[in-house]
Amino acid sequence: MRLKPAPLDLLPILIAIAIALLPLIPNDKHAETVVVYRSHERRASVPMSRDTSFVVDTDIGEWTVRIESGEVFVTEAHCPKRICVGMGRISRPGSAIVCAPGKVAVVIEGGEELDAVTR
Repeated sequence: MRLKPAPLDLLPILIAIAIALLPLIPNDKHAETVVVYRSHERRASVPMSRDTSFVVDTDIGEWTVRIESGEVFVTEAHCPKRICVGMGRISRPGSAIVCAPGKVAVVIEGGEELDAVTR
């Protein structure tokens, strides 16, 4: 005696396969973006996926900001101590490069929201 499966017997299997494949669907909702703030106002927004360079006007001169291989860094600044250039490259959401005298911040926004990061 052979049992024949009914069409609805395959439904749980198809649902399980769909749930297993769900994480593979691309989701741009968490795309990372480089945002430039000047005096607490949002001035520019550039996607992290695009390698580019742009100039930011500050209160004491200009910054040249570069996005390259998923990292953001300041290549040139006209502030007195150039601390922003020495801050190096940032790549994680929530990271920032700040110039207090110029009243400018470059922040990486988006990505996964984390409660904490440990090293």
